[in-house]
Amino acid sequence: MGFISRYINREQSIVFNHIAIDVPQDANFRMHVHDVCEMIYLVSGDISAIIGEKTYKLPKNSVVFFRANVPHRIRIDSSDEPYERYDIIFDENLLANRIFFEIPHSIDVINYTGERRITDLLKRLDYYPQHFDGKNLQMLITGIVEELLFNLYLMPKDTIDETLLTVHPLIGDAVTYINAHYAEPITVEDICKQLNITKSYLHRLFVDEMSISPKKYVNVRRLAKAQRLIRRGGRPSHIYVECGFSEYATFFRNYTEYFGYPPSQENHIEIERKIKS
Repeated sequence: MGFISRYINREQSIVFNHIAIDVPQDANFRMHVHDVCEMIYLVSGDISAIIGEKTYKLPKNSVVFFRANVPHRIRIDSSDEPYERYDIIFDENLLANRIFFEIPHSIDVINYTGERRITDLLKRLDYYPQHFDGKNLQMLITGIVEELLFNLYLMPKDTIDETLLTVHPLIGDAVTYINAHYAEPITVEDICKQLNITKSYLHRLFVDEMSISPKKYVNVRRLAKAQRLIRRGGRPSHIYVECGFSEYATFFRNYTEYFGYPPSQENHIEIERKIKS
């Protein structure tokens, strides 16, 4: 992955990346979830954003919100066009202002055809790390992130193009059911019974529409909840049942395979390892 510029602030839980990939490979962007927010500005690329059960075909100059605890991924639709993006990951609860919470939760994508106020702020994210460090850089980056959110809040609502969104009705129904029951010991068979469809058809829908199997999607939701509980002080050996796992060994294996470290190390892993793009 080609980093043009990068900034990591562990104290404020802010990560900024400006990346460009000449020949993007879809395999690099799997469905994942984290308990902080992520905001992407698309400079170029033939891509879609999958957020929960929704899929957005992204035009250039799109801003995409991946909110905390919502499974999401970038899907590369064609590797013929280079992929370039600005990526800002932040804990909305640690920002000085609360403007992020004023942006309607239903808004996932804003397309504004290159508003100068936004692009100028992003260019400053490239510029400042070359000239400042320490507390000065922390103050500048945090201020730019907050100013970006204020400007996005002010964007006219007609910049939100609903035609970018596609949702298969059965996928929507399946995800609604999963979100309500994933902490219970439900199976893929339970989902199929609820929707009155076959297991093979559900599997094909999920893979075609979301690039993930229904079983793995349920697992992502469960592991995300487990991560939140552990970070809040829960003991892995106590919380796994609350997350829909019937056996600790299964939970431990899945957690380690997904995050790359065992649940006991969750609060000792640096932010850049916790967050996957």
